[in-house]
Amino acid sequence: MTADPLLAAAVGACDGDLTLGQIADALATLLEVDAAAAEEALITSTRELVWMGILSPILATADR
Repeated sequence: MTADPLLAAAVGACDGDLTLGQIADALATLLEVDAAAAEEALITSTRELVWMGILSPILATADR
């Protein structure tokens, strides 16, 4: 897998405070790219990183 600037920035921002959609929105604004395209690309790449064991998903809880 090749990490582009969008994916690298998203992985760096994945600390559990923001959803992937929120991260995609913010990065699309910063990188001046289409928000829907950024979200779609990040969802695809993030799924692959989870499958590879590089990222692990967290489940949302009512306490958050």
